[in-house]
Amino acid sequence: MGSSGTDLTGEDLAAVSKVVVGILSECYGRGPTKAKSYAADNYILTVLEDFLTEAETTLLNRGRSSLVRDMRVAFQEAIAERFRREVGEAIKREVVAYHSQVVFDPDPPLAFEIFVLSPPEGTAARPPSP
Repeated sequence: MGSSGTDLTGEDLAAVSKVVVGILSECYGRGPTKAKSYAADNYILTVLEDFLTEAETTLLNRGRSSLVRDMRVAFQEAIAERFRREVGEAIKREVVAYHSQVVFDPDPPLAFEIFVLSPPEGTAARPPSP
């Protein structure tokens, strides 16, 4: 177990980033140019940069950030099962919950994909560390 309190390797986290970028590329017509995944306990956080489409950038530049956020979050929720399934397959762990969020301040915008994993086989569930 690594110092982050997780059994996931760097290769596992790279696989998560690859899955997330692949799904977004397919669904939005372009994916983020930067993605990095982090793990702690039974949680994975994937941080994405340079992910907006031209249409979203246009709306954002015209003060419509809430519309872009609402559309992004609604769409990600609509395909949440795919994220859970494909990330779980990549790391051989069940993803029990998934959430997506975007922020526009500070600039440039950032997107966050959050995955909650079942405990590794042979371990008991435990509450998050304080």
